[in-house]
Order: sequence, then C-alpha cells, then structure tokens
Amino acid sequence: MILRGKLPKLDEKLFIDSLNYHVKNNHDTAPIKEEKLITLLNHEVIDSLNRKEKLNNVDSFSSLGEYLKVLIIEQNWNTEVLCQTCNIEKSNFLLLLENKIMILDFGAKKIAQLAKHLNLKIKTVKELLEKTIWLNSYNFSDQKALTGFNQLKGDNKSKTSEKYNNNFNELVNTFLNNFEKHYNSL
Repeated sequence: MILRGKLPKLDEKLFIDSLNYHVKNNHDTAPIKEEKLITLLNHEVIDSLNRKEKLNNVDSFSSLGEYLKVLIIEQNWNTEVLCQTCNIEKSNFLLLLENKIMILDFGAKKIAQLAKHLNLKIKTVKELLEKTIWLNSYNFSDQKALTGFNQLKGDNKSKTSEKYNNNFNELVNTFLNNFEKHYNSL
C-alpha cells in the first residue's frame, strides 16, 4: 500500500473511514494526489486525538452543548437518528448544541434520556449541566438582571442580589436532582 509507513499509527477503522470519506467526496474532481491524501489523513488523525483528549477532560468544556458537539463528531453520530431515538425535536437539539436554548426549558427528562442513550456518566453530565445552567443564566438574563438591579438602591440591592443567588442555586439543585432521578430510572 502506498501509504504504509507514511502515517502515524492509527486504528484501522479510523483509517478506513477517513479514506472512504475522502474518496467518496472527491469523485467528481481530479484524483487526489498521494501527498494531499496523506496530509488530509494526518490532519484527521491529529484532530481525532485532540478530540479524544478534550473529551477526557470535562473541565475543558463550558457547556453540555459544547461537549456533545465534540462527542458527536468524534463518534460520527447522525444527529437525526440520535434525535429520533431519544424523542427530541431536532431544532431544539441543535439549539442545545449551540447553547441557544435554556437547559431548564429543554428538560431534565430529555437530558437524562440523551445521556443514558450516549452512555454518559452521571457525574460528567451533572458537571456540564451546572455549567450550562450558569451560562444560560448569564446569556439569557443578564440584561434583565442589570435592568432590575439598576432600579434598586443601597442595601435593597445587595439583599435582592443575595435572594436572587439563593433562589437560583435552589433552582439549579432542583434541576440536577430531577435529572439524576430520571437518569437513574432509565
């Protein structure tokens, strides 16, 4: 084989998948030169190693959506099939991947179904959910919160802020508990 010895060691499935992808997607154009194919495959190997390394470090993600995007690419999952299997609307799932839907609106039960289907560890998902909820709260309510706080004066401002934080922490804990309950019941 022309490529033997020119690529880093990689598993046979990754090589076959990458080769098939490049052959299938370049059939209408001039044949890929050996050097270009080697470069493309080397990039795929490096990208795959980087994704695997990142997936092993939950702290490198800021949200569940970000984690799922990398996982879907790494596992080469079809999002339509995934949505059908987990009974999730594709449009909502895509919003989840982009952090454009409130995770609380997406629902603990749907997240649990998805996590269970993908064989994700409950601890990993809970960490990512907590990050996502905080990110959502910042993205979706920062303007409303600032408007409300600007209208308050003096001690009332700090009391309201403290009350808001306590209520928010309670909301986060309730959501995480609901997620865990649904996850464990599946």
